[in-house]
Amino acid sequence: LFLLGLLYLVADYDNPIRLALRFNIHRAMSFIAGPLITGGGGVIVEFPIDWASDVAIILKTGYGTQERAAAWLRALPAEMNPHNVLVIGDFERSIVIEGNRKAEPLEFRVHDVVADVLRHDHDTPMGPRKVLSSQRGDKYRTLTAAVAAGEDELARNLSAAFGWELDAMKFIPGLDLAHRTMPHKKWFILVDDDTYLIQPSLDAVLGSFDSSRPYYLGNAIGDYRQRFAHGGSSVILSHAAMNNLFSTDGTRAATTSARYSLAAARRASLTEIWGDRLLASALLRLGIHIDEDSSRFFNGEQPWATRVRKDRFCAPLATFHRLSAGEMVDVGRVFGSRTTGELVMWIDLWDIYGAPPFELFETRPLRREWDHVGPLDEHTTTIEDVPMAEACLRRCEADGACLAWTWEERRAVCHLSPWITVGREAPEKVSGLHIGRVTELAGVC
Repeated sequence: LFLLGLLYLVADYDNPIRLALRFNIHRAMSFIAGPLITGGGGVIVEFPIDWASDVAIILKTGYGTQERAAAWLRALPAEMNPHNVLVIGDFERSIVIEGNRKAEPLEFRVHDVVADVLRHDHDTPMGPRKVLSSQRGDKYRTLTAAVAAGEDELARNLSAAFGWELDAMKFIPGLDLAHRTMPHKKWFILVDDDTYLIQPSLDAVLGSFDSSRPYYLGNAIGDYRQRFAHGGSSVILSHAAMNNLFSTDGTRAATTSARYSLAAARRASLTEIWGDRLLASALLRLGIHIDEDSSRFFNGEQPWATRVRKDRFCAPLATFHRLSAGEMVDVGRVFGSRTTGELVMWIDLWDIYGAPPFELFETRPLRREWDHVGPLDEHTTTIEDVPMAEACLRRCEADGACLAWTWEERRAVCHLSPWITVGREAPEKVSGLHIGRVTELAGVC
């Protein structure tokens, strides 16, 4: 143990052994502590924020998804200051959002931050770099040429084909631009154009962290070698983390370290598949790890597919993801009509989206033509040769982790999940809950 502790102290921040120790210690502590199911998700607001002045939002879009960006801006919660929203993409254009009868239209400039990465005269600590011959550079210039020529259909087809590659190049320069234009903000939220931000919940979440410390918040994914915030669930950096990353504070050694980290990240963006992982690598070189406990606040799904796990029932729910332009407007309408400042917990979705009262499942446990499990993955259990829905219910009741079940009539298979979802219609399926566990968890909120 002494040797492991010594290795942890002296090893580089991205040393695999150090990362494995950190990851497994956190898992062990989480297991010992058990699920956090207290009312309010254990959030204590010690550092209140003012959305008019404290928070910068970086909205990431692309040429092929600009309609989603417009819908996102229309759905912006009233408490969020539109003048603190910076729109970044792979093209230059203005998005005009018409105001209501009293308000003037708002114009948002889309900043082409991909061009910044591809500038051949951008210096690094190793000297000027030449990246104009990169494959992604060639693809970007093809898209830019189509946009300049007014060939909208071609540009959209190109964006659909390789826009995801250009997306990885937006993270670092987009945050850099936000830091240069809004350097005094306490928090910086990087968000995709298909992700909705639930302002009252974020108000509580951010208010529980001290922005003068280097925090990296989000939905942690990946294995022990590379834990990073899922970009679709939004990525949040504190003022101190941004200062460390862009080297405006600290010693000369810290500034040099940050410059090397950024230079490496910009080079890696020419080939890296996931920009959210690239950002995490840059932060890790500076000793900034994602706050694992913050994962329970962030959601990478649509409302109907949101997985309410046992440790999240009472926690603030901060985001939705994978929304179309139409869904974004609908979600904005639903949550914009709620009482100002009303915290949204994960379990609140059950009532907000009109799911049956839990008491109903006590007398009518089978919900036909519905699915409360949702998409299957490595955390779900599938049991074959289950002849009827009642047998699937019994399997869930006998499983120590099951919260919801779905039985497929045609295939005679039973799916068990450690979460519940509001769900949606599903022909030839029957679904239900482990109502005893669900009511116990919900009753704590």
